Amino acid sequence: MSDQDHLASLRRAHIDIDFAILIDLRASTVLCVSSHIDQPQETLDALCRASSLFFGERFGDRSEFCLTTPLRTIVAHRVGPAGETALVVTFEPGVALGYARETTTRACHCLGG
Repeated sequence: MSDQDHLASLRRAHIDIDFAILIDLRASTVLCVSSHIDQPQETLDALCRASSLFFGERFGDRSEFCLTTPLRTIVAHRVGPAGETALVVTFEPGVALGYARETTTRACHCLGG
């Protein structure tokens, strides 16, 4: 199963996921995305920049970051043995952070992380 297929399967399995993206942290680019609606390129670019920043040397060796706002809950997790890729999952407003983190972590294992 391809990474794109994994993202689509994840989103279909959890109706509270707005979209999921796989990001190349070194290039700060989207590798693939699964969403029920088209996401503005500005949103994807902002998540790429935020992921590269939070997983960069400035903040140390982090494997996960979470952000909760009134509009969404975002969980990002490094994927793979080298940690050069990140899975970013955006959930609907009001989703419990523990559930969001657990769902994202389980998805990372399917992607090889």
